[in-house]
Amino acid sequence: LKRPKWDRFKGANDTYASDTLHPDGRRSQISSTHDLGTNFAKAFDVNFTDKDGKKQYGYQTCFGPGIWRIIAALISIHGDDKGLVLPFDLAPAQIVIVPIMFKDSKEVLDYTKKIASQLKDYRIVVDDKDNTTPGEKFNVWELKGVPLRIEVGPREAKEEKVTIVTRTDRKKETVLLKDLKQHIKSQSNNVDQYLKSKADDYFKNNTKKVDSFTDLRKTLNTHRGFVIAPFCSTNDGQICAEKIKEETTALVCGTELKDTKPVGKKCVVCGKPANHLVYIAK
Repeated sequence: LKRPKWDRFKGANDTYASDTLHPDGRRSQISSTHDLGTNFAKAFDVNFTDKDGKKQYGYQTCFGPGIWRIIAALISIHGDDKGLVLPFDLAPAQIVIVPIMFKDSKEVLDYTKKIASQLKDYRIVVDDKDNTTPGEKFNVWELKGVPLRIEVGPREAKEEKVTIVTRTDRKKETVLLKDLKQHIKSQSNNVDQYLKSKADDYFKNNTKKVDSFTDLRKTLNTHRGFVIAPFCSTNDGQICAEKIKEETTALVCGTELKDTKPVGKKCVVCGKPANHLVYIAK
């Protein structure tokens, strides 16, 4: 979102921020980019000579990725009651292999090593501890958010197969060992697409539109998420923004990058012709 003038970085021409929506319906800013123009270049005399030999001041930007905020949002938005749910590329351990051993333990362990050698391009963990049950291991690795779990027992070893369980939907499939690498590639994409689709749906379903201050106040009292409303000006409409904050504790976050003027709409606060559709959230 493009921040309103009163919420820009001090000294910047414009501020652009990435906002996300947590499961409790509250918004947080996870990164921001500031268009500094030549303001700081002039203050610190950061200049260069152009092709015509004239002194020019450099245009600058400032980007704050908010790494800890991004990680916190990742945990909050994708996690479930079982623990972490992580995108495939970001997971510290992408695949865990759990041998299920009975009397044929050597055969199973040998087969597990064979599987692990085929997956050396991924970050894998082989949990072959013999002091815990398979169920305990499953719970631990679900808690840690490992995207894919491979279960290997005597039957899989005998038939040259593996059983794969996906963390996102806990769907269980059995595939031939010769098809494993291709299946892992497909499933890793499915994990990421599932998380993206679920998050997009949550964001979309928790963003509502209003056209009056009464509806804005009512919606913010009962709705968890963003509210889009017509607004007079993101340059000099701070008084209207302050009224929204005082009566609802919500903030005017800004406009989409492709800001379009709403036709025939009036500001939900002052009633003047609206020039923007702004996102509002607690």
